[in-house]
Amino acid sequence: MSAPLVVNTAEGTCWTRREATRNGQALYAPEAIRECPEAVMATYAELAEHGIAGEANALPMPVGPEPRTLDMVEDELTGARLSLHEEELETARLRLALKSAQRGRRKLRARVAELEAQRARRRARLVALQNDALNIRGALSPSGEARRVPMPLGETLLPAVEWLINRVAELEAERHSTNEALDDAVQELRARRDVGSVDRSVDRLTRLLAPTQALLEDPHDSPLHHGYRLGRDLPSLGGVE
Repeated sequence: MSAPLVVNTAEGTCWTRREATRNGQALYAPEAIRECPEAVMATYAELAEHGIAGEANALPMPVGPEPRTLDMVEDELTGARLSLHEEELETARLRLALKSAQRGRRKLRARVAELEAQRARRRARLVALQNDALNIRGALSPSGEARRVPMPLGETLLPAVEWLINRVAELEAERHSTNEALDDAVQELRARRDVGSVDRSVDRLTRLLAPTQALLEDPHDSPLHHGYRLGRDLPSLGGVE
């Protein structure tokens, strides 16, 4: 009697015949295990020790899928279309996100370039300010000469600058006072000059008008004097006498 192809043990495990020993005994392995080492396989006698619930000389026919109907095919097609539409939407979202990321990257690059240019400008400005500070220090405290401000120059030039500002204000006030005094002196000189000019003009007019005045005030004993007692003694003015 040949060994059965399938053996069901009492605990519910289905064993299938796989190999055989050298003396021809069949070896069984659990059906669920596709690749089973020979060392863990069991003989029919070993399976019988656990109790055999049933056996068969043919392998069970695999249960095939039930035939698909037109409705099932249409449902599958609809599902495939929906999946394709979702994939297209996801692709569109990814493309939009990619474009947004590219725009953001361009903006970031432009911002980085702007910040680098700003840093370069500030660095150049800082160098210029440092050079100006060195020049100011050299002007306020020349090497080998007396300091031009009454205080030593420390890390900051603010005290010296404040002193210079106050000194300029004092000089401006002094100049204003000097200008006012000078203006008063100029006005006084102009007044004196105008008075002298008037006096000289009066003297000149007096000299010019003296002869005429002398003629107007001719004395009675002048050779040109003629006494007129009556109207008939007046000189003739022409016409019938």
